[in-house]
Amino acid sequence: MLSSDEECKLMVDILRLLVMYHNRIWESEILKDLLKMYTFSISYVPTPKAISKALSKLHERGLIELEERIRGSPVSSETYSDRLITLKFPEEVRRAFYRDPLYLDYLRRVYESIERRIREG
Repeated sequence: MLSSDEECKLMVDILRLLVMYHNRIWESEILKDLLKMYTFSISYVPTPKAISKALSKLHERGLIELEERIRGSPVSSETYSDRLITLKFPEEVRRAFYRDPLYLDYLRRVYESIERRIREG
């Protein structure tokens, strides 16, 4: 179980992910994306239950929309139910993260990756 500080941190991290991934993410991919964002050095361990609770709180506060969807599996012909999370006020939330070190580090890594691929041809 997460402490209340860790719960708040998880909610902020979910908002940060939404900004990084252009306002939409799948619930099933949040943990993987958090680990990538923190370069596998996260200070707390969110469980799927904690993620679902954080999403419910963000939804109750009117910051996100939650939509049940059917998705195809990338490794088989199976489908499964997942929730698509959409940020409701993208520009306002993006402005809140303009000086955020994790967000800026993510942008730096993306640009470096693009430059490296361009150089490699």
